[in-house]
Amino acid sequence: MEVGLQSQSTSEYENLYSKLSTNPRIPDAWHRLIRIAEDSQDIASIRTTYDIFLAHYPNNTPAQLQYLDHCLQRGLNADIQNLFKKFLRNSPDVGMWKRYIEFVRGCNSADDQRHHIKRAYEFTIDHIGQDKDSGPIWFDYLTFLRE
Repeated sequence: MEVGLQSQSTSEYENLYSKLSTNPRIPDAWHRLIRIAEDSQDIASIRTTYDIFLAHYPNNTPAQLQYLDHCLQRGLNADIQNLFKKFLRNSPDVGMWKRYIEFVRGCNSADDQRHHIKRAYEFTIDHIGQDKDSGPIWFDYLTFLRE
């Protein structure tokens, strides 16, 4: 496992990775592995670690959101789009969909891009519009339509 970490962290990372390869059901080890990757600030290490974790736990929304946050902080729009394609369709989590709307709005602020934002809202509402927690998204959508 090649990751861009400092030597002390690298050996701990490799030990944890090896341990988790044989037994992926150790939550504390996963948390530490992810923390080491995040502390490195190396996007390749972060990407690799989250990809490995999410291969074992594909519906872990908090981890998906953390992964997205790392990409958002670095402006990695291509990565963000690919992650949303992977995460959204199977996600019932309103927070994930709200993050998607925020991303689309941030990328498409010009008036000529309104149709992209409207389509994103409609896509979101089609998937989670009946959820009891979707009220703020509905409110934002109606506000957007009135603008």
